[in-house]
Formats: sequence, C-alpha cells, structure tokens
Amino acid sequence: MPLRFGVGAHHPWIDGFSYPAADVVQQLQLAKVFGCDSYRVDWFVPQAMSSRWDWQWYDTVVDTAEQLDLELLCVLTPEGGYRRSYESLLDNCVPVVERYAGRIPWFQLANELDNVAIRKGVDGSRPEHFDTEALPMVRNVQSALRDGVRLGDPAARTVANVAWKHTGFLERLHEDGVLWDVNSLNWYVQPEQNELTGDDQLLAVIERLGALPQEQVLITELNLEGGAGTDRSRLAAQSGRLEEVIVALRDRAPSVLTHVFLYELLDQPTAAPGQDVYGLVPVDRDTGLWGAQKPVATTFARHTVSD
Repeated sequence: MPLRFGVGAHHPWIDGFSYPAADVVQQLQLAKVFGCDSYRVDWFVPQAMSSRWDWQWYDTVVDTAEQLDLELLCVLTPEGGYRRSYESLLDNCVPVVERYAGRIPWFQLANELDNVAIRKGVDGSRPEHFDTEALPMVRNVQSALRDGVRLGDPAARTVANVAWKHTGFLERLHEDGVLWDVNSLNWYVQPEQNELTGDDQLLAVIERLGALPQEQVLITELNLEGGAGTDRSRLAAQSGRLEEVIVALRDRAPSVLTHVFLYELLDQPTAAPGQDVYGLVPVDRDTGLWGAQKPVATTFARHTVSD
C-alpha cells in the first residue's frame, strides 16, 4: 500500500497567532492544497467538562475535514498538564471523543510522554531507560486517555507516541500491561549529507516499532532539525534532506508504516527559537499573513500527489 501523507497543525490555545480560530477552515484547505490525506491537531481534554466548554472550533475542524476528505489525527492534550487523576482524565476525555464518534479515526495519547519519563544520559532504546519517578504519572495519563477513547468511541484507534530512538518507552509500557492500537514516531533529520546514515537509523527504529504487538506505525512529526526560516541554505537543506527521507521511506520502510505527517503547516514566529520555522508556509511576524510557500512545500506536494 502506498504511503499516505499528512501535516501537523495547532489548536489556537497552542498558537492563536499563526493558527487563529477564525482561520481554521483556511488552514485545513491549505493542507488539502498540498495533497494531504490527513491532518494532525491538538485536542484538549478539559479539567472539568461544563456547558460553557466551547465546541465551535472542534465542530468546525471535524465538519471541514469531512468536507475535504481529510482524516483527523487528534492529539489528546490534558488541560492543566499531566498531574491529573485517572478519574479526571477519563471522565473529561469521554465526552470530547464521544461527541465525534465515528468521525475521527485516530486519537494520539498525548505527545512525547517518553521525554517526561526518560532517564538522563541514555538514548531511550531500552525499557530500563524509563524506570524513573515520572513513569507512573505518564503511565496513568496514557492509560486514562486510552480508556477514555475506548468508552467514547470504540471504533477509534489509539496512538502511543515517542520521539527519536525512544522505543524502550513503548516496550516498557507493554511490559506494564498498558494497551493501545498504533505506534507513532517523531523524527527530525540532521542537515548533513551522510549517505542516509541517519535515515538508516530511522528505518531501524521503525523496524523496532513494527516488532511490537501493534500492527501499524505512523511518523507523526517529520522535518529538518531546527526547520528553515528565510536563509537560502537552510531552505535548500530542508527541502533536500526531506526529499531523501521521503524517498527512502517510500522505497525501503517496512509495510507497517502507513502514514507520514510533516511538521508543520505554518511557521510560528511567536514561538521560541528552534520551534518557530518548521512550517511549509512562513507567517509574517507583524501581520500574521502567510508568505510564499517554502521550497519544501513543493517537494512535499510532489510526493503526496504521486502517491
């Protein structure tokens, strides 16, 4: 089966400058212009559900995605952070999922919980690298969110996510009896040309994820480390390196890999340096207006269309 491609975006609570609620329809339409099949976006789990919870943005995302034939991958993000009880997370996750039952195929169980629980000075490739005081907390988050999705929409698939080589985190969760449906990986390539050595590492990580009991692997974030702003050399490196990676994934990745999400749709000029220039499209720091597409956008769209 050919790889399917998507792009990451944000809830306005994360970034209301680049991703304002008023422009959400245009954001999804832009993803479709790039040939995306899927759209990955933050989905908040409130600290307390009430009649005052504003559903308008969520309803618009789901309605627009259906109109554009975009699959949604919603990243369940606990409002107020991870130090919440199982009951609080479960009780407030269920209505967020249930409202859209049958309409959202995937829910990611938070993002990069591995980085919260990892020991210092390790590469995260072994289960014992996550034997830390934070492990019970992140295990509680993942279990509560998974159970909330299962109660809210039994047909939706739950996604457990790691960064870089941290496959040991998912191995540890599996050993501890935590359940989920799909494995996913966030991976940022280096700018140096090195005969795809880094990409061989990526393929090896996908192989390790595919050896776990789950039957599907997604790359939920893919970009050049540090992104690219307006510097021509960085723009060229971003486009060239991602071209190499996408070709390698299409030609050599195991069949368990089904989807690749580029991170991200729009630059975030108000974000911290290092997080501000990952977008396919730049955003003006003063006006919030979109600029001309970066070279990587053309590269990305060429592969989404061909697949």
